[in-house]
Amino acid sequence: MPPKRCSSILPLPAVSAARAFCLDPGTPLCGTERRTAERACTWRLPDARRQAIKRIIAAPHLPPAVGPYSAGVVAAPFVFVAQGPIAPGSGEVVGATVAEQASRVLEDIELVLREVGATRADVVKVTVYLADIDQYAAMNEVYRDFFRTSFPSRIVIEAKRLPLRLLVEMEAVALLPGLPA
Repeated sequence: MPPKRCSSILPLPAVSAARAFCLDPGTPLCGTERRTAERACTWRLPDARRQAIKRIIAAPHLPPAVGPYSAGVVAAPFVFVAQGPIAPGSGEVVGATVAEQASRVLEDIELVLREVGATRADVVKVTVYLADIDQYAAMNEVYRDFFRTSFPSRIVIEAKRLPLRLLVEMEAVALLPGLPA
């Protein structure tokens, strides 16, 4: 009997080089028949094809990274974003309060997401780093106003020494839009 073949094709419109989780619909499934096509196919991709589903998000109008990292990365089917309140162009810290910085960070997260066609509604997880956990309420108010409904999963961590003496930094994980439910 011939091996089972991957028949699930899930479109990834935001990643031009990859047309699906299973980039080759003829890839045999590994392991048991019950394993998902996604997992069965991606583990067997050669390096060149794995790189096709990973893309760095960069544009001049986006806030710069303040170190050796990317502000956003697509690793299908997810988008990973890391932001501090940094002004594009100047690289200066924006905002003197936690509320001002949190607002800027969330706006910048949305800018990065828009580069791949995602929005705040696609965010599934946020990690917030606060220099002072006593500022939780101020950050939380801005966060609540930004997401409004369908809040993503979240954790808040006190990090006493953020780079550039930032008061807040955040990382977000979003799903690429257009994936079947």
